[in-house]
Amino acid sequence: MLTNNGGPNARIYKTVDGGDTWTLEFQSPISNTFYDCFAFWSPRRAIAIPDAEDGRFDVIRMTDGHTWENIGDNFPAGQQGEGLFPTSGNCVTTLGHARAWAVLGGASPARVVLTTDGGDTWSSHDIPIAGGPSGGGMNVLFRDRRHGIVSGGDVATPTVQQENFARSSDGGRTWTLATPAPFPGAAYALSYVPRGGGHWHDDDRCGHGHDQTVVAAGPGGAAWSRDEGDTWEPLPGAATGYFGVEFASHRRGWLVGRDGKITRIDF
Repeated sequence: MLTNNGGPNARIYKTVDGGDTWTLEFQSPISNTFYDCFAFWSPRRAIAIPDAEDGRFDVIRMTDGHTWENIGDNFPAGQQGEGLFPTSGNCVTTLGHARAWAVLGGASPARVVLTTDGGDTWSSHDIPIAGGPSGGGMNVLFRDRRHGIVSGGDVATPTVQQENFARSSDGGRTWTLATPAPFPGAAYALSYVPRGGGHWHDDDRCGHGHDQTVVAAGPGGAAWSRDEGDTWEPLPGAATGYFGVEFASHRRGWLVGRDGKITRIDF
């Protein structure tokens, strides 16, 4: 669990008993560090990325289940005002044993930063979603080592239709705009729908696979696409005001949003 209190000493806590007890695993020595998202390759290996401070992302990595090390020197320098949107927890994502992606906003150009070696080295790649002080990418997800999606937009123009969705077919090195999700404003929430049954057979993938079915949502509405953003349909019964979406299976997921609203999705 990540905690940020708006001041110094952001922290990471760990539970091994379903939340009955928690232990402090990491406390940042850096004032005003805000860790937006973290993601795990395994129970013992993880990555966490904060907003940039003074041009530096103080990225931390866990390799033994307990100890977090600062690998900010490995990460590209930050642009002025650059950071990550922690809206739905998908500003950082992992795949397999060593791949990870982070999508950045708050500066122009917005970009995805990726690693294929567990954080030892990173490369930076622009995305076509407009960046700036209130815009950029919010979510990044990959269904395999080549095919991935990002969503985002400008939070300062919530009533305007935006270019809020893009795709990559080369592991995140190049990105192209797809059809925008059909609601105004930014796409705060994004998820692939898991494929029913079957497992990956590639040693660089893990868990259940995903096909091209995608759900996106934001304060302006919610929609789904069966072809990874070529076409979209509004989600029946889903209104407005969403900030996150996750799936427990290929048949069921949940949208969460403003004022504690939770909406169940059934496929």
